[in-house]
Amino acid sequence: MHRTASGTADVGCSPRSSRLPRRDCVDTMTFDFISARPAPAGCVAANTRIAPCWAAARVAISVLLFFAFAACQRAGANGALESEEGSRLSVDASPSSAADSCHRGRESSHAIPFSAVDLGSRVHGGVGYIPGPQGRAVVRSESEWKRVWRELVDTLPAPAVNFRDSVVVIAATREFTNGPYRIEYVDIRQCGGDGDVLVLLRLHGGSPRQDYGDRSIRAVELARSAMGDHVVRFVDLPDVNDP
Repeated sequence: MHRTASGTADVGCSPRSSRLPRRDCVDTMTFDFISARPAPAGCVAANTRIAPCWAAARVAISVLLFFAFAACQRAGANGALESEEGSRLSVDASPSSAADSCHRGRESSHAIPFSAVDLGSRVHGGVGYIPGPQGRAVVRSESEWKRVWRELVDTLPAPAVNFRDSVVVIAATREFTNGPYRIEYVDIRQCGGDGDVLVLLRLHGGSPRQDYGDRSIRAVELARSAMGDHVVRFVDLPDVNDP
């Protein structure tokens, strides 16, 4: 610290500075740095030393705010991505306790009629099966149907479905190194308690095993009025080996 020709204390950014400028000089320096107005003569020397400190502080704060905003943006994008991925295809076959009670007959429920969706002659098991991932989905619109179909069967166009009156439930197994395998819709029921809709699936394996790979894809159609907006849960029943 040293004194200027006018006798005003010259205070810098250094921690070695032992004295602070006059209160009016501090206020003036802060105000003058933001407004770019010239400071009074008695504060000029101190202002020239304090201004770089304010500039550095403002830059540091701006950088911190930028990175904090970017982190929030990434977290939001990741959350949206996780949410979107979760709504596409489900492989979770663990029903809730209420749903488990429903499908085991311990509470009232009623069957929902369904019919098979014609997926075309090229969607079949055995030799020449369509490769792809395991997945289950409940589809309520044409756009969603195209997206789900592309994820499960990306080599063929999506079959036509009337989504005005119907909802589609589709299930696909994983790829097996030998077959045959087929997936069966055993039952679709609505629980009387919470209204959850249960889709009961069973995997059938044929005997004897063949030396070719296999994968099963099946879809069923249900009345939109019967499904409503209820939660749909998939239940895997024990596998069966057919003779």
